Amino acid sequence: MCLPVRSTALALALGWLGPLAAVAPPAALAQDRGATAVVRPRPLRFAGLWGGAGITLLDPERSGRQTLRHLDLHGEWLLGPIALGIDLDLRFDDLTGLTLRDEDWDEPSDWLRWLEFAELGRPGGSYHLGLGPLRDYRLGHGTLLDHYWGELDFDSPKTGARGSFELGYLGAQAVLNDLTAVEVFGGRAALRPLHDPQGPAGAELALTGQIVADRRAPERLRLDGMGQPRFDSRGNLEVATEAVYGWGVGAELPALPLLGLELLPYFEYNRLEPHFGWGAHFGLEFAWQLPVLQLQVLARAEHREMGAEYLPVYFGPLYEVDRFRYPDPGSPLTRQQFLDGVPAQRSWLGEATFTISSFLVRTSFEALERTEQHNLYTLAAAIEGVDGVWLELLYAKRGVRQFEEVFSFDDRTAMRVRLQLVLGANAWIDAQFSRTFILERDRRRLEPLDAYALAILFGGRF
Repeated sequence: MCLPVRSTALALALGWLGPLAAVAPPAALAQDRGATAVVRPRPLRFAGLWGGAGITLLDPERSGRQTLRHLDLHGEWLLGPIALGIDLDLRFDDLTGLTLRDEDWDEPSDWLRWLEFAELGRPGGSYHLGLGPLRDYRLGHGTLLDHYWGELDFDSPKTGARGSFELGYLGAQAVLNDLTAVEVFGGRAALRPLHDPQGPAGAELALTGQIVADRRAPERLRLDGMGQPRFDSRGNLEVATEAVYGWGVGAELPALPLLGLELLPYFEYNRLEPHFGWGAHFGLEFAWQLPVLQLQVLARAEHREMGAEYLPVYFGPLYEVDRFRYPDPGSPLTRQQFLDGVPAQRSWLGEATFTISSFLVRTSFEALERTEQHNLYTLAAAIEGVDGVWLELLYAKRGVRQFEEVFSFDDRTAMRVRLQLVLGANAWIDAQFSRTFILERDRRRLEPLDAYALAILFGGRF
């Protein structure tokens, strides 16, 4: 039996990833070409309430290690059509063991760090609304915003929101990065004027439009009398801000069957405002499956023609760091200032997502003809409940010039790995590793921070 490859693969790929929320295959939720999967709550991993304790090792790149004790509270519930998950780590100062770590609770965004997910509906269904951290989020085909990650600041991770709806003839997506102080937000819509409810998914023309903005994008760093970056009363970098936004229009052509593949051509034309350049993106997606092995493959190839002062995927995985200092954390330039010198050029992207039963792997690489600092490699993987094992992995590396640099750790690398292992009916182990960033005030720059955490939790259904 031939399944509707596009809609089935999309819904399954997103459903397996659980709290990753948006390790998206090539196409957007809103551009699912008429998919109308049944809306149902997300599956829970550890239903009920769980508590435990553990340790966290913080290993900054250039300062001393810290070992923190922490208490953990984890809960997952289905409340009618809503799925709710909490995931709270209370980290204590390593000197006294009694004082909460100050940096965890000194910003407005910190007060939502306990919310892992709150969801109505499911990705791939007729509607979906989700609150929680944005991890590897994609808007549309990702030409403006792709692999977006809102947790790069270890001390102040952001809790965002995302949503979509699908009516067949009209679909839309929307996202914002921080519920407490919105900075990055965007939306996308797809209109299918020839939609046939009885026709196969993907067999119709779609006209698309999108916009993404950072309403307080750093324009330049404010410097002191010594020419060094200044800090505000909260210890954050002082910057002069200016709104920056990208908008685009495009089209998705009807699917083309070829040698057992479902080919999905698309085109998007984007501009970065208020004074930057343009980019034309020509893409081709394909979907293929082998039911005998439960194998599904989603892949994408994209060519870009770009004018001066334009970068594809302007809002990428490292944007929360890059917006302040680019192309590296020691640069005196912000992302906006760097764009002034970007020449006209070409760019290429390749991506593939493989799913086999409860396993998923997605990898991508994009290269620019002349601005190699913006070359990007990403990797995502998930194991969903195989013999009591859950695994989530996200990895992004910018500035890759040769193969040996793909998995080298430096100040252009971000990573998150979480392993959850069931020990029995009432206990499980939670192991995590992350490479994010902290602001080193002595060196006046953002520095990588490796964090290792291990905890054991006990509980059950309550």
